[in-house]
Amino acid sequence: MNLKSETKTIGGYTYKVTALNAVDGRKVFVRMTKAVGPAIAAASDGNEAAALGVLIDGLNEADLDFFCEKFAEVTEVWGGDYGDKGRTLKNVFMSHFSANYFEMCEWLAFAFEVNYSSFFTGMATMLTERKTAKEKEAKAAAPASP
Repeated sequence: MNLKSETKTIGGYTYKVTALNAVDGRKVFVRMTKAVGPAIAAASDGNEAAALGVLIDGLNEADLDFFCEKFAEVTEVWGGDYGDKGRTLKNVFMSHFSANYFEMCEWLAFAFEVNYSSFFTGMATMLTERKTAKEKEAKAAAPASP
């Protein structure tokens, strides 16, 4: 069975991210939820600045290294200095993202999207449904206006 892959151009380079296999995917998933779960909860309150602060506080160097290493193994990159000859990102990672940390973050976000979009979509739907249900309950419990 072929694993899904998606392609995106970031900063003059094209990245093809292939989904992690289920075993690696669940390892990354557990670590991701521990690292970014509190930020997701903060974002559900609509406070994006607070969510970013929680994310920065919750993410450590070991987590970032782990995520970059796992996703670099399943990413091909071409364009820019590489021309049409694709490279496995893990083989060029150190020089490729040197002084290009914004692009690194964009690639990492894309890799998470490729692998966990169904989770993020499901969570967003669930949070919206819960918010709607709470609003309906509050409206039903409110006294009728004269």
